[in-house]
Amino acid sequence: KQFDLEDNVKNFTLTRGKRGTPKYQTCGTWKGNIRVVRTDIVDPIPPPWEHVNFYKEVEVIVRVYCVRGIALAAADADGKSDPYIQIQLGDKKFSDRENYVPKNLNPTFGRVFEFNAVLPHDNELLVRVWDWDFIGGDDLIGETKIDIEDRYLTNLRATCGLQRTYLTEGPNKWRDFDLPSKILADWCTKNGWEDPKYNDAPPYGVTLSRLNKGRRIKPRPEDADTPEKGKENSALMALHQLPLIKEHCETRRLENPLQPGMDQGNLQMWIDIFPKQPEVETKPIVNIAVRIPKPFELRCVIYNCVDVPLVSTQLGLPMVDLVIKGWMVGLEHKKQKTDVHYRSLSGEGNFNWRLLFPFDYLPAEKKNVVRKKTSFFSMDKTETKVDPIFVLQIWDNALFGPGKYIGSVQLPLLKFPKPAKSQYGATIDTLWTIAKQYNPFRTRTYDAETGKEVIEDSGTENLFEVKNVKGWLPVWTGDPFDSPSAGRIELEVDLLTGAEVEEKPAGKGQKEPNQFPKLDKPNRPATSFNWLTSPWKAFKFIIWGRFKWYIIFFLVLVIFILWLALFIYYFPPAATERLTREFLPTF
Repeated sequence: KQFDLEDNVKNFTLTRGKRGTPKYQTCGTWKGNIRVVRTDIVDPIPPPWEHVNFYKEVEVIVRVYCVRGIALAAADADGKSDPYIQIQLGDKKFSDRENYVPKNLNPTFGRVFEFNAVLPHDNELLVRVWDWDFIGGDDLIGETKIDIEDRYLTNLRATCGLQRTYLTEGPNKWRDFDLPSKILADWCTKNGWEDPKYNDAPPYGVTLSRLNKGRRIKPRPEDADTPEKGKENSALMALHQLPLIKEHCETRRLENPLQPGMDQGNLQMWIDIFPKQPEVETKPIVNIAVRIPKPFELRCVIYNCVDVPLVSTQLGLPMVDLVIKGWMVGLEHKKQKTDVHYRSLSGEGNFNWRLLFPFDYLPAEKKNVVRKKTSFFSMDKTETKVDPIFVLQIWDNALFGPGKYIGSVQLPLLKFPKPAKSQYGATIDTLWTIAKQYNPFRTRTYDAETGKEVIEDSGTENLFEVKNVKGWLPVWTGDPFDSPSAGRIELEVDLLTGAEVEEKPAGKGQKEPNQFPKLDKPNRPATSFNWLTSPWKAFKFIIWGRFKWYIIFFLVLVIFILWLALFIYYFPPAATERLTREFLPTF
């Protein structure tokens, strides 16, 4: 919504020279207004500038809150920018270059700048967004100009937007120099209204004949637990019905003087202007600093898996070399995996393996904060925010190459599916709630009072609240509704804060400190081995187990052939010698 802040005083551009000639130029602005009023009537119209605050000079405090940039123009060759804020008010200038946001076109600045200004001299506020460069000069992305004096003179009271609720403490504490009751009284006096009438006892409220059809305006009960809050919130509710500017965050268009008419993005910000009054206590600045994420660690213990498809063969025997991989979305480069359960002949794998995933989480936004370099040559890490989702995948391990993908499951930490107590209970129903909520083509139902979507949430829980889950979860090769099952995993998931991680250290896999819980070596069958490192087992279980009768027959055949060869080799000479001795005379 746009507001006309020139309702009292307008800005007229002063020019020099003839329009359309090279000498034509802008040489300033005249701030004023012209009105024609009839004076020959019985009841003359009130003076046109009766309520204009004429002044010579006034000292004010200007606070500029720069929240974030939206879709900023790319200023670097890689299609990104390193934006930072520069503020200029009159002859005062401040650059926030050291707090630039690396590689981001939608940066969150969270910066506040305070200036002491004198109106009408320091009337123009110039906010620039620059691109930081390591070598060479910085590049201007865009700028926006704001007339501070217009906000001070308008009847819409644009100096400080009306907050939604009057609070005496907390982050949303009332920050205006004037209380709502004083603002309302000044409005009534300025516009010739009667004074507001307040109820001094519960139920609190205020009555104005020209508002709400003369009926009492009452605040919410939770906003009127004290007489002061009851009175001020009553006045504030009445003010919200008047043509005054409410508290809001402005979205201002950025432009570059070198590229006029081209959109360079938007800047979300707001401005507070307070008269400098030594006898009045200065209100504290609203803290809009960038939220610092809290450290967490997800610990996932993989115990077993069953019913995994046998996707490989070994000498004609169906089998699979099972390995389970896991990671947090956005931290794929930090994925971990269990050891390998070799030669599973039934689709069952035994691991007792612990996976550790540290991450940073913003509770207010319910997002994970991921910081990583976008390329090898990047000087700074780029920050992105993603949903807290844990991914598990089952793979068939390969000696060379990545292996063969079997199935996966995505587990949102805010809506973690409740694991089944046994492997037979881990079916598609376990993931039904999650799949239904993330299906864009689902049939939606809405609450009649709140207007919010109603979702049956009987099968999930918030892992940040329950902290621990244990049981069986199903795994699918793709969409749970259109693809076959890829098995079931028995696991235990713990979510720990940074302080709890220090109190309860644990090692990856089965390394020390092996605790919380202590994991023993898995009890795997004798047929589970790596044939390269166990050649005798490979012969015993792979070759002898399947081909022993062929081997025995082959050995017998070899022995027979050797015997026959020896017989043929030795029998003729021996028989000749024997016959010679018996039948030929001896000399």
